[in-house]
Amino acid sequence: MSSNETLVIGSSGGIGTAISEELARRNHKLITVSRKVNIDTSPSDLKRHFSAESTDFETVTRLFEEMKTLGISPKSIICTIGDGGIRLTDRMSQWDSNFAVNFLAFVNIVDAAIYSFSDSLKNIVTISSIAGISPLTDPPIEYSVSKAALNHYVKIKALQLAASKICLNAIAPGNILFPSSSWDRRMQANPQLVEKYIQSNVPLNRFGTPNDIATVACMLTEDNSFITGQIIVVDGGQTL
Repeated sequence: MSSNETLVIGSSGGIGTAISEELARRNHKLITVSRKVNIDTSPSDLKRHFSAESTDFETVTRLFEEMKTLGISPKSIICTIGDGGIRLTDRMSQWDSNFAVNFLAFVNIVDAAIYSFSDSLKNIVTISSIAGISPLTDPPIEYSVSKAALNHYVKIKALQLAASKICLNAIAPGNILFPSSSWDRRMQANPQLVEKYIQSNVPLNRFGTPNDIATVACMLTEDNSFITGQIIVVDGGQTL
């Protein structure tokens, strides 16, 4: 396939790293963004890496304008920013933090990208969660509601972007296991209880992997021009 210039935001670990590595394997020209300066993907696989805080709109706008001056013009943007582990004692801070990280950061990215990269951009993908689709008792309610807002935003914004021939989609993972993840910590604490949960709730009887998500992300950014406004569930059948 021909090389594509693809921007991955939230590339420092887990799903973001897996997506970056798979895109590099498929000969995409990568631009990565994370809050961390040092990232897991080998620098030899990357075209450029930037560090930025995506929850601030002005920061994202300046970053994309800087990229534009450097000749960067991504065809695809994949955003993996999200955190289901926010636990704050102050009620409003808990709501504000979840919406800032799990919803508004992506809104910032889309708005800034349309301003800076409208001539080249064809596909935008974000990582949501099945917690935004089905009521789950385990994630914080603030996380689930912010992901539900993200899912609805994807559908409405996809309609708006259709006139510009830009496709916007979300991937909603189920239980994804990787080192240092919340499920990894639970497995170490009580593997029998976790395995019982998976066997009882996931028809395919296993965890998902970051590579499962990366495969779908690549599908949505490689020559896609007809899938838009979709929330693609990757959960082993849990929400059936």
